[in-house]
Amino acid sequence: MTDGDADADGAQVRRLMVRGARRVVSRCRDFTAEALADWGWLPARSEAGEERVEDVLLLVSEVVTNACLHAGGPEEFVLRHERGRLRVEVADLSPEPPRPRAPARPRCRADTV
Repeated sequence: MTDGDADADGAQVRRLMVRGARRVVSRCRDFTAEALADWGWLPARSEAGEERVEDVLLLVSEVVTNACLHAGGPEEFVLRHERGRLRVEVADLSPEPPRPRAPARPRCRADTV
């Protein structure tokens, strides 16, 4: 893990090596929450700020889970923060580039709501 590095554009960068790690989704969520706190996103100062943090943590869960299910598992998790914007990156073990898929058919009514 590297903490507080800056890239060439001056963005704050945090990296977490997760190859072969257990509980990788929760580790990445915890890592993200800690970074958001360091960058002043937590504690949120408004309801909109709370929703933004919840959205970020949900996104982290989704992209890391996708790497686990569809790409051989994540290798590295990266957060880049600059001027109030956040970029979330997951490097995976698959040699194949991402490709669009047709949406899955809903399994139950709740999936369509």
